[in-house]
Amino acid sequence: MEAIHLNIRDLQSGDRLIFKIAHLGITHHAIFLIDKYGQGWVAENRKIVGIRFVKIEQYTWTGSPEIIVKKFIGGEAARQQAFERAINIHGNYDLFFFNCEHYANYIQFGSLQSKQVEIVGLLALAGLFVASVQK
Repeated sequence: MEAIHLNIRDLQSGDRLIFKIAHLGITHHAIFLIDKYGQGWVAENRKIVGIRFVKIEQYTWTGSPEIIVKKFIGGEAARQQAFERAINIHGNYDLFFFNCEHYANYIQFGSLQSKQVEIVGLLALAGLFVASVQK
């Protein structure tokens, strides 16, 4: 599969990059950041490597060619707060408690949340309920 390079012309610091991983609605979340020198970075939390920052020129994605950009909502002060959250949080990747979506939400909103994990949890509970009713 051919690697995709991101075009930064339309990106602003704090914008979320969402990459489709599978047809099942699974996605990878990363945040575009600009440092005080004007350098663009992709901040992400990846399985095995954890939190990492990659210069936008060097960032490649070898998954689905579909990339969704969700624009950051907030002014310059909010963008600076997002940048500070991105560089100050530490932790190891954990699928259920600190995945790429948790990290992206923390950067943008200050809360560790993952809709994907919540949906999987609800589906698991529904499966357990159905299994218990069928007994």
